[in-house]
Amino acid sequence: MNLVQRLRRIIAVLLICCAANSLLACAKPKFPTKGQEQAILNASSSKSALPRPDPGYIQWLVNQSMLKSAGQLSAQVSGSELLWRNNAGGRSEVLLKAAPNWLWLSARDQFSKPVPGLFRSLMQEKSLAQLASYGIQGLYLAASAEDASLWHSQNAADNTIANHGSAAALRLDSALGSESDFQRLAQTIEEAGLQLGGSILPAQTGMGADFFLQAQHVFGYGGLYAMLEAPKADWNKLPKAKGQWQGNVLDSASLDYFYAKGLLPARLKRDQLPFSDSLPEGGWAASGEIQGADGIRRRWLYRFSKYPLHPVLLWTDPSGQARQVISADIIRQTGLYGQSLNGLAFSALLGLEPSREPGPLGMAAEGKTPKNIQKIQKHFDADLLNPGLEALFTASREIHRYGGWAMQSEILPEELTPFLLAGPLDFCRLEIPPEALEAATDREDTRLLALHLRSLLALGGKQSRLVRGIPLVNSTVSDSKAESGPPGLKASSDLPLELSFRIALPGLAFFNPAELGRVDFLPESVKPASTSKKSASAEKMGDASLGKLLESRKNLGLALGQILAVWTPGLGPKASSKPGVIAVATQLPNGNLWLMAGNFSKRTATFSLKLPKTTKKTLDAATLAPIFGLLHDAANLEMQLDASQVRHVILQE
Repeated sequence: MNLVQRLRRIIAVLLICCAANSLLACAKPKFPTKGQEQAILNASSSKSALPRPDPGYIQWLVNQSMLKSAGQLSAQVSGSELLWRNNAGGRSEVLLKAAPNWLWLSARDQFSKPVPGLFRSLMQEKSLAQLASYGIQGLYLAASAEDASLWHSQNAADNTIANHGSAAALRLDSALGSESDFQRLAQTIEEAGLQLGGSILPAQTGMGADFFLQAQHVFGYGGLYAMLEAPKADWNKLPKAKGQWQGNVLDSASLDYFYAKGLLPARLKRDQLPFSDSLPEGGWAASGEIQGADGIRRRWLYRFSKYPLHPVLLWTDPSGQARQVISADIIRQTGLYGQSLNGLAFSALLGLEPSREPGPLGMAAEGKTPKNIQKIQKHFDADLLNPGLEALFTASREIHRYGGWAMQSEILPEELTPFLLAGPLDFCRLEIPPEALEAATDREDTRLLALHLRSLLALGGKQSRLVRGIPLVNSTVSDSKAESGPPGLKASSDLPLELSFRIALPGLAFFNPAELGRVDFLPESVKPASTSKKSASAEKMGDASLGKLLESRKNLGLALGQILAVWTPGLGPKASSKPGVIAVATQLPNGNLWLMAGNFSKRTATFSLKLPKTTKKTLDAATLAPIFGLLHDAANLEMQLDASQVRHVILQE
């Protein structure tokens, strides 16, 4: 049993398992048939014979709600010794040693539908053995919660797709398997020496029972979402409603009107951020006319993130309801399921507080050079990120209490990284900028890539707490419906050089099934397009297989390393590479260096590097076999790369 498993064992979650299981079993949802959906969702319409929604319908919603599940789950912890478990951070190195390489697997197919029986498919012994043979130590199962789209199946297709993958309940999607199936999967993963990961309820949920209950003014459900009633006298200032549950984005004229009336804040702290345009989009929307449980018809103004079907939780509400449901989901996943790595997505809460300042802070960098980024960070007030930063840190402490690790899983501005890593958060996602990859792959210009890597040097030892390789949101949706990623970012399977950077840089590395090549254990609906041969990425990695490189990455402790030097044309040491070539040297825990050199050009490149440390011997990173002829002397290395070739070399002191 490894150290991670021993740490989890000592957490006394057995106190809550039996009770939580029985509660979850009792709360198993019974969803209406397709013939009943329209009647249920229209239960409060003006066509109803009742003056208010059917009480039976309201009670049914209550039974499905997150708040009811939260009360049941939190009751198993309140007043127990679990509240006094150590919730401090500083344990990231434990997980980095045990599981530096992860498979990211969506529980949904290319059409964003749940994969039937996925839990049992993954439970097979050959499945986990094959993962280990690839050099993978962790399985991150994304989008496994009950999907909010089932509440909107009568809506237009575009809205259904927008709502896919957005959780609206504290339970697993039953189409993937039962609760007992998942528990057996978690146990099987642990027995195989692997780690389990998954996503905690995000700050932007889907529209589900709790949203409907709050919109119908049901007592006890008034503080979960950032929403407020629009005075009836002002309904003429709202966009025309297409349906009672159809969110309608407020235009600039409507926003100005409600700003002037003081109903909505004219400015938010997030609007002051010098990189606010890099945060996920959000805004205010209006509901249709909704008949309340008290018989009064209302229209609501509510905050959303990216889509009107993604309402945002209100972390600062005095009822504490948002905190309660997040806390309960941590109990469920980290405590009950023994989930090691827990993804947090709270970007919708960053800066979601009123501000008196007139506009954006005058600190925008003239280009993302390390100097300008550091200038922003030096003068930046981290309080502008609250309540989002507070929510991330609070959730991280709770995750630690139950023996897990917390990961910020969204793409956020690079400038925020030091502030996110200053607290109890264990890991922070920081992908290689798409514009840097585009410049390197399309124009053979590696300077932007080098700028990004050089900016990481200021993080020092915190480089090991970075995360790379998580696919874009909705990346499994068919091409015609998929969300577009940042400009210039291509599929990972088309970027073997980007894959090499992921391997050679410190921190947690994620890989998707297409990048691993053969994945025979996966259901057909989530397999890569071709699994009969190695992926394009694996083919271009050189003679060494991807699996062997990942094994070396773990065995040599690369995830715990620190970047020491970056070489590229026009930057760094005078002994630099030719255009289109970049090399990165990462110091390993034992003092040796892992050198990755990649040629983005379409021609052979020969170059020399002045090494940051004296070197006596060079080894192939995958096989650890000696390589001769690279060292010119103890401080200089000469290398030749073919077009689009990557090499991984260990430099021994």
